[in-house]
Amino acid sequence: MGRLNQRNEGRPPSRVTDTAHRVIGRYEIQRPIGAGGMGVLLLACDPMIDRLVAIKLMREGLESSTARERFMREARSAGRLHHPNIVTIFDVGEHAGRPFIARSIAGQFERRGV
Repeated sequence: MGRLNQRNEGRPPSRVTDTAHRVIGRYEIQRPIGAGGMGVLLLACDPMIDRLVAIKLMREGLESSTARERFMREARSAGRLHHPNIVTIFDVGEHAGRPFIARSIAGQFERRGV
């Protein structure tokens, strides 16, 4: 697999390696790949269809209804779009009280030899 250039290079993306985050929904977490203001981005596998996905998990501490609505508005907005330069939204859900978005991954990752 390729390596994604991280915006936060040199800093750990988040505390996502504990046992509580090895599976989010049906998605098996492989490793963190980035972080931003609203959440962390995780490389995961959807075992139902053997496909790599990116999971955006809302950052801890952003539990306000305003932040949650903004996060879900992002998912709804992106979910309505279909364009080769925009990620595809596959699923939304909640894990340990935090919303997540399962989406396609950027071109830097491909499923090889799996």
